[in-house]
Amino acid sequence: PVSLEEAARIDGAGTWRIFWKIIFPLMGPINATIAIMTALWAWSDFLLPLIILTDQSNPTISPAQYVFSSQFATNYPQAFASYLIAMAPVL
Repeated sequence: PVSLEEAARIDGAGTWRIFWKIIFPLMGPINATIAIMTALWAWSDFLLPLIILTDQSNPTISPAQYVFSSQFATNYPQAFASYLIAMAPVL
């Protein structure tokens, strides 16, 4: 609310102090949402590591799960076990 900013300005707070002491704490839920969404996006990113990491000896978890399915066969037990391991840190 603008009244909180006005009250802080009357008390002698500057622009940055108003932002860090009043506005930023009020934005806590949206900051947490953005942090969680960014972490989930980075954790489950598939395409960028697949393109950039050309060395197949140390893949990230998403491209490592890609090897469990091929054109003619899929190893379902190992694939689903790797999916559960990949979900554990997120949960």
